Amino acid sequence: MRAPTPRSDESVFSRFFRREPKQSRSRAAVDAVIQATEDLVARGKAIEDLSIELLSERAGVAMGSFYEYFSGKDSVVGVLIGRVTRANFDHLSAALAAAHHETLEALIRDFSRTVVDAYLAHPKRTRMLIDGIARLGLLGVVSEERDRFALEMAKHAMRFLPDEEPARVEATMRLAADTAMGILGFAAHRGGDIDHAKMADELAEIGLHLIRRHHPRASK
Repeated sequence: MRAPTPRSDESVFSRFFRREPKQSRSRAAVDAVIQATEDLVARGKAIEDLSIELLSERAGVAMGSFYEYFSGKDSVVGVLIGRVTRANFDHLSAALAAAHHETLEALIRDFSRTVVDAYLAHPKRTRMLIDGIARLGLLGVVSEERDRFALEMAKHAMRFLPDEEPARVEATMRLAADTAMGILGFAAHRGGDIDHAKMADELAEIGLHLIRRHHPRASK
């Protein structure tokens, strides 16, 4: 199996800062702005409806301090996307590492439940992430995080696919992850009540179908 793709470094997102915070006080101010933005988005505020005045007020940060570190809304959104994307994938990877699956089907179903919980717990935030990723040209960065997680999935799946080429298993896991992200993104944009258990079952069935199609000798 190939070596892991290097993780997206913080420097990838540093371009969204006008000036990176170095001291604890400045980092606290930046964190407050990011948290205020995330809270407003989670409550249904669209990015285009946010203003620097509103973000500064909610964060308890003077506008002068805001502009010391951010150039505008897009720079805040860029940093937020980086943090949330990494946190989501770290959560998924940690969940995989903590569990012991007796079957390949159990692995896929557990993955499906975890990814649904991670992305649909805050559907409005997920919708903002998808829109922001496209607008700010961050698809490549997010894909690197996706590849990192697909590699972790492949390592676990290889226990049940010992005769398969590792690269093929990783490609299947990447396809499964892409499919899951697409379906979850559509669900987040559609809005309304989402049955998490039903959604997880649907994702699991799709994942299992992909595995059976690309790895017909797969054991259950």
